[in-house]
Amino acid sequence: MDFFSGYVGYGYSKDEKDELRYIFPYDWIRGEPNKLDHNQFGFRGKSADIKRNNDKFLIGFFGGSTGYEGSPTIIEIISKKMSGINMANDVINFSSTSSNHNQHLHRLLEFSEYKYDLIIFYGGGNETIQQYYYDSRPGYPYNFFLYDLKKISFINILIKYSNLIGEINKKFNLYAIFNPKTSNEADYRKWVNKINKNYFKTMEKAKNISEKMLQSNKCNKTQFLGIFQPLKPPNNRTKKLVNTIKSDLNNSKIYDFSYLKKRLIFKDYIHVDQRSKEIIANEILFLIKEKLQNKNIC
Repeated sequence: MDFFSGYVGYGYSKDEKDELRYIFPYDWIRGEPNKLDHNQFGFRGKSADIKRNNDKFLIGFFGGSTGYEGSPTIIEIISKKMSGINMANDVINFSSTSSNHNQHLHRLLEFSEYKYDLIIFYGGGNETIQQYYYDSRPGYPYNFFLYDLKKISFINILIKYSNLIGEINKKFNLYAIFNPKTSNEADYRKWVNKINKNYFKTMEKAKNISEKMLQSNKCNKTQFLGIFQPLKPPNNRTKKLVNTIKSDLNNSKIYDFSYLKKRLIFKDYIHVDQRSKEIIANEILFLIKEKLQNKNIC
C-alpha cells in the first residue's frame, strides 16, 4: 500500500532525482547537464560561455519553471521578436524547475565572469507560494528539508521514503519546521514579513551584482530588470502573502505583472499556457526596448 500510494499523489514526489531537478554543487538543483535539451551547465538553450559578439545585446534570464518551460520559452520568444526589429541578440536562459531567486543569486555569481547587457530576474511564485507549500524557511530551495542533514532521524527517513508517513507530515508537520498552513494568525504575519524581507533583499543583491560587478557586452553598462510574475493564489493565506510583496514593489522599482492576470490562462497557481507566454514575452520586450534602446547606455 505504501509503495503504490505514491502513484496517486501520496507522500513527497521523487522527481527531485530526475533530469529536471539534478543536484548541483553550486545552487542545489537545476537541469541535468547534457540531458534532454540541456547544455553542459544544465540549462536550456545557449551555453553561458558562448563566444560574445559585441554587435549583439547579451541578456541573462533567471526564472523558475515558468522561465524553463515552453516551446519556445518566454526568453526565446523575446529573442526572436528582438531580432525581428533589428536588435541582434544572444540570450542565456538560466531558469530551472522549482528554483527561486536565492538560488538565482548564486547562479548569477557563478556565471559572473561572462558579459551581459541586461540581467532579468523573473519570478515571485517560487519565492512566495512555493515556500508556503514546501520548505517554509525563507529563501530555502524546494523541499530542501528532505535533505537537511543536520536533523537526520528515523522519522525523517520515514517522511522522505514512506508515502503514507510523508502524507501525514504534509498535514501535521511532524518535521519541526514552521507550518504556514496551520499556524495562528500572529505567527503567520511574522512569517510573511520574513518572506517579504528575503525577497526584496535578494532582488537588491542581484541588482547590485548586475550593475556594479558585471561587464557589459554591447552597452556601456549592465542593467538589471526585476519582474514580479502574475500569480493566482489558491487561498486567502497565499493571497495575503502575495499581496504583501506586491504592495512594496513600486518602492523597489520591480515591475508588477499582476495586471496581466485576466489575459492569461493559468494551469495552476503559477504556470500559464503557451499563448499566455506570448503575452508575457510582449510585455517584457517593451521593458527591454526601453532599457537597451537608451542611447545614453547602449
